[in-house]
Amino acid sequence: MNMSFRVTSLAVALTVAGTPFLLSAQPNSPACLAVLHAANKMYTTPNHQFMSKVDALSGGTARKMESITTGGTYYVMASGRWVKGPVPSSPMEEMLKENPQSKVVCREVRSESVNGAAATVYTVHNQTEYGIVDAQYWIAHAGGLILRSETDIDVGVKNGKSHTSMRAEYTNVQAPKLGK
Repeated sequence: MNMSFRVTSLAVALTVAGTPFLLSAQPNSPACLAVLHAANKMYTTPNHQFMSKVDALSGGTARKMESITTGGTYYVMASGRWVKGPVPSSPMEEMLKENPQSKVVCREVRSESVNGAAATVYTVHNQTEYGIVDAQYWIAHAGGLILRSETDIDVGVKNGKSHTSMRAEYTNVQAPKLGK
């Protein structure tokens, strides 16, 4: 497995599947539960995610990433080619792994529209021994799925900051042609 695939897979997994780690210290907060349930629903619903990540490794240039989950299979666009990736863990399973050093605050912020769909915006701030993660999630009123997310990570070292934007589509999701 090449390095580009591993980096892309990790970035995709942290964008949404990593949500439970953000929330493990506050699993009963209504706002955290809303985000966690939406992440779990996304895990079990066919979806096509489009991501853009900016970090020091990219020299400040946005790196585009895509993933498709359908039929229990996970695909990642790596180096311009679709490949099967490892299936990310279920958010609900991951939530059970607690991080006692975590300081999480989740808030319901406002209602907005995403591509014509009504959504509630939630913020999640997580401060751990490893760094700070600030994220926003746009969760559809109808269906309860994550439509969009913005995630900032700062691990506290030189070149340790990144920003990832993600949007998800849930209609007409089909497995890609591998290698193309």
